[in-house]
Amino acid sequence: MYDNFETMAPYPIVFNAGTMISGFERLKILGDGPGHIIPGHDPLVMARYPAATPATEGIVARLDADGRHDAVINLQGDLPTIAPRLPRAALELLAQAEVDIGTLAAEIGEEAERDDPNVV
Repeated sequence: MYDNFETMAPYPIVFNAGTMISGFERLKILGDGPGHIIPGHDPLVMARYPAATPATEGIVARLDADGRHDAVINLQGDLPTIAPRLPRAALELLAQAEVDIGTLAAEIGEEAERDDPNVV
């Protein structure tokens, strides 16, 4: 959530607070400023960003209201170990005219992570 991210405070209940803070720090590195990092499940998204259309008020937010960006990359905040080159590679793919949407995925390499509900 915005408050947790902006104050670098982990959620009250979290599997590994250190990993969460590492994720916050990685997002700050990968994002192009705080306005480019959006906690998707935070209700404040609807307050900070306008609706896509009047009919979608409170349902869909327009993340790039001024139209300055050609792409939006949704990066799970609970994957702090993602290599910085991967979101950049996704952005390069999105720059191709024939590519509209894509998904970055990471193989689960540790047995303990397979059943961990905090690993998505």
